[in-house]
Amino acid sequence: MVDRGPLPILMFLYYATTIVHGGSVAYDYRKLMKLAEMLDKNEPALIEGDAASVAVVLHVKDGEPCSLFIKRADRDGDRWSGHVAFPGGKRDPRDDSYYETARRETLEELGFDLGVHATFLGYLKPMTTNMGSITVVPSVFILNSSAQISPNAEEVSSYRWIGLEELMNAGGQSNYTIEGSGSGVMPSITVGQYTIWGLTYRIVMDLLYR
Repeated sequence: MVDRGPLPILMFLYYATTIVHGGSVAYDYRKLMKLAEMLDKNEPALIEGDAASVAVVLHVKDGEPCSLFIKRADRDGDRWSGHVAFPGGKRDPRDDSYYETARRETLEELGFDLGVHATFLGYLKPMTTNMGSITVVPSVFILNSSAQISPNAEEVSSYRWIGLEELMNAGGQSNYTIEGSGSGVMPSITVGQYTIWGLTYRIVMDLLYR
């Protein structure tokens, strides 16, 4: 169990942002406080087979809560080439927890340490990829200090912060067409050049509507 005491930080963000906006905020911070209470603080049971963890990193940018997304680098033979995703990757046997997997992978991909710059809030429910080959545990963090993001060009082509309100307003308003084997149309969120679909879309929906 990893406990970083998230509620005081979220309460501070709620009241500070309410003051900045003159008593009105677009996204209700009480939802973040409720989310923190509902997240699982206990370490999920060890998953048989391939497992991974992604970092759902929340942050307040220009007075609004937002989440960090990456666009994976285009690489031949990589099934996730060019996809929009949360930072993260496969669990290493040496990782003591899924929290550590998300922390290690974020450091490798984006060059900053969640253990230094963020507070761990807990876990969302584990999900399997659309092909059912990997079980992914989303680890949720909130940034509590400035962090210099330096993407690893071999793994990440770009990153951006997307507001939670924008994600809610755009949710389910577009569809993504999968090409090749297993082709089909899936619900998605499109914000600028970023189209969120598949597993990442399902994690976003769990985050927003839990």
